[in-house]
Amino acid sequence: MAPRVIRYYFGFASPFSALADARIDGLVEQAGAELDPIPLTAPPSEPPEGFAATLLEYKRSYGYEDAARWARKLGLPWHSSAPPQNPVDALDASLGYYIAREKSAERAYRNRVFRACWADGRDIDDRGVLGDCAHTAGLSRDDFLKGLDDPHYRDALMARALAGLEDRVFGVPLFVVDGERFWGNDRLDFLLDTLRGSVAAFFEPHGARPLDPAAALKSCIEYGRRALLLDHGALPAVFFDLRTGVAGELVQKLVNYHVRMAAVVPDLSIHSSRFREFAREANAGRQFRFCATRPEAIDWLQSHESGSRV
Repeated sequence: MAPRVIRYYFGFASPFSALADARIDGLVEQAGAELDPIPLTAPPSEPPEGFAATLLEYKRSYGYEDAARWARKLGLPWHSSAPPQNPVDALDASLGYYIAREKSAERAYRNRVFRACWADGRDIDDRGVLGDCAHTAGLSRDDFLKGLDDPHYRDALMARALAGLEDRVFGVPLFVVDGERFWGNDRLDFLLDTLRGSVAAFFEPHGARPLDPAAALKSCIEYGRRALLLDHGALPAVFFDLRTGVAGELVQKLVNYHVRMAAVVPDLSIHSSRFREFAREANAGRQFRFCATRPEAIDWLQSHESGSRV
């Protein structure tokens, strides 16, 4: 079966696109889907006047304050909670995206431009800054800068933007999968639920790795789920040292709270013989399983879906 494709409409001038961009690639990969990023630039318009201009400025300043709060929550570097002195002109940055895409460097370029603007506070209106981003992404700086004046890339930008009308795009970031729209950085969890084909069969925590297994279990229960998935790298080293009691305590809590769990551990052979025996015993039961791959873990959890929900 072909992977599902998520059309990801974003704007380099949007702080909420920057927040989403810091996470979306990894989340979509984990869900076994593919990402089709599409940059958009705001069409020219007459600025409002009087009271309408005042309200717009209030809304704009609040958006930047809220974006900075989100960045702190997600542990992302962020330049400022204040709006820039002048609106960000992201036209050249968006044209550059299509240059990078032709060279199979779209992700590296896209991520770098967002970081330059929103984490480093650099001016992405400046072609020199964009040249730096392109070079960091592995592109020829000179060829990239020349390409910004090639009408071919302007045509590509316009064509994809017009095609977005079929997806009823009205703002960024916006994600579209199977005709369903998800608008905003704060809708990523809903997008992931859709990609997993669940409402939702299992809970999977995201964030810094490794994490606290007990905290992950608590979140799982708070989300109303009865199945937990921990990907490779989520479990801390102390979990694999049975002398610490962390693994045993977690298994006992899983039993007490009637939660099933799958952990992705690609190579059990690198762990101690005692832990491998623990894993064999766990895999013989129905509460907890170690799986070599993420698809295997998801299949195991979903095969018992009827027993994994509250």
